[in-house]
Amino acid sequence: MEFRPHVLNSPDGLADPLLSSSAAPSNMGLDILPQSLIYRWSCGHFSRPLLTGSDDNEEANARREERERIAMDCIAKCQRSCDGNVRIWRNYTQKGGQKLVTAFSSVQGYRSAGRSIVFDWQQQSGYLYASGDMSSILVWDLDKEQVNTIQSTADSGISALSASQVRCGQFAAGFLDASVRIFDVRTPDRLVYTARPHAPRSEKVVGIGFQPGFDPYKIVSASQAGDIQFLDVRRASEPYLTIEAHRGSLMALAVHRHAPVIASGSAKQMIKVFSLEGEQLTIIRYQPSFMGQRIGSVNCLSFHRYKSLLAAGAGDNALVSIYAEDNYQVR
Repeated sequence: MEFRPHVLNSPDGLADPLLSSSAAPSNMGLDILPQSLIYRWSCGHFSRPLLTGSDDNEEANARREERERIAMDCIAKCQRSCDGNVRIWRNYTQKGGQKLVTAFSSVQGYRSAGRSIVFDWQQQSGYLYASGDMSSILVWDLDKEQVNTIQSTADSGISALSASQVRCGQFAAGFLDASVRIFDVRTPDRLVYTARPHAPRSEKVVGIGFQPGFDPYKIVSASQAGDIQFLDVRRASEPYLTIEAHRGSLMALAVHRHAPVIASGSAKQMIKVFSLEGEQLTIIRYQPSFMGQRIGSVNCLSFHRYKSLLAAGAGDNALVSIYAEDNYQVR
């Protein structure tokens, strides 16, 4: 698999809508997902298929498309700013039809100036987890319009957050002291797992995420030192796989929601894509051209949830690049 630059060919200048099953009744399962390259990757890698053979017919496809439309009517998108303010949008893929649902300060009660704010949105529970350079996590319940504070019991601040897409109320946090912790808002103690996978290195965790699929026990953590650690919380706190992805300056980590791939970005104008077994699948480097540089100093990465698209942002030149694998078809 190789990712290459891709230009979105939308007449409205908008990306293709994301899909979500959160608004569908629980008995619908996961048949909202369209069959695609991501689907084939998932079925080939995970033991539990997303769709069965009986779902692959015109009637099932029509039902699935209807559920996708229902999901898009109900799904919300979170947007945050560097000052910690969060805005919740509805109909965010409709040009001119975006609606601001609500807005608030995600680190309310804390001074956000100068902080590096991190947050993640858990669609199925309606929870927004927020923190940044502090030892506590604010859990916003947007349905009940309530906020709870979880004390991490750590001596350092939080530098990365990731919400589980399998278990409601569970999320992982990476810290400035290179430690990682998993919390569950449903348990009395909240803290359910702690580890220091990057030791003896002490650089901060720049990215953390639950691995693709339906297994809620495996996480991936990336340190600014350049290493990526794979952990299984059912086992000891030692990682079962280590990738030496970069020689320092690792700035961003992206974990695909369904495909067994992850990506890391470096301040040295480089992006690498790996399988969950640690195999390097592709590398994207800086290439000078008459049109200017094609990749900047990477500080953020994100996969499309159901497609083989990777977006990379560069803070030094406000450059956003979108990469697609070779066989990607533009609709």
